[in-house]
Amino acid sequence: MAEVLLRTVARQLGYDTPDQAAYNNKFRNVVVAYIGPERRMSLYGRQGLDAAVKEVKKLKIRRLS
Repeated sequence: MAEVLLRTVARQLGYDTPDQAAYNNKFRNVVVAYIGPERRMSLYGRQGLDAAVKEVKKLKIRRLS
């Protein structure tokens, strides 16, 4: 479930999820390193998809992804 949520967030932020190499290296690995699956699912469960997207956007602001 956490992976499905991660792919959904990636698509909303403009990442090409079918391009596995780019998706893994530029998005997934970075997000997983900084935001664990429990945190992502907790945000999604309590506040919805927008909260999960907002949390990932914080990484972009910090220029990590």
